[in-house]
Amino acid sequence: MNDDSLMELVKAYKSMTLDERLLVIPKIIEEIGPSLRLYAFTLTSDSSAALDIYQETLISIFSSLNTFKGDTRGQLFSWCRRIARNRAADEYRENNLIKFDPLPLDEFQEFIKSETPSDPLTAERNLDLDYALNLLAESKPECRELLWKHYVVGVDYAELAEEAGLQYDAIRMRINRCLDSAREGLE
Repeated sequence: MNDDSLMELVKAYKSMTLDERLLVIPKIIEEIGPSLRLYAFTLTSDSSAALDIYQETLISIFSSLNTFKGDTRGQLFSWCRRIARNRAADEYRENNLIKFDPLPLDEFQEFIKSETPSDPLTAERNLDLDYALNLLAESKPECRELLWKHYVVGVDYAELAEEAGLQYDAIRMRINRCLDSAREGLE
């Protein structure tokens, strides 16, 4: 589904009856679900908690989709990830979870393989993924989280800055330093 189709569905959702919404929800989940599920796993190392966060995020998204004011796919994903962060914060408070404990590289690779869509990865995408995972393996733990969220999950600088309580340029420079550091480790 292209960006325009997804946004048309989201806009149409707001004026649909309940029965119509129930038919559209799976189509929207098909588009946003894989990215949100992956994002939920960046928020905690506890896989059952990550699944709970993912499910609670979807419930929250569809119960408040009428309030979404964005016009682009990027704005929609940003809004969805903010909801996921809020659900994760609730989960941390309720269950005293650890925020992020990076998985070993082999577990990352297994997770990615299990999350791969039914279409096989192209050779180019597979090489990019291997390169990204090697960079992550070579980087410091605090860098690993930033690089994973930005380059693998696709969280933009503005969102990362807001999440970390930093300015846009500060997070951009931190990610660049982490990337340089990881590249040096691979040489």
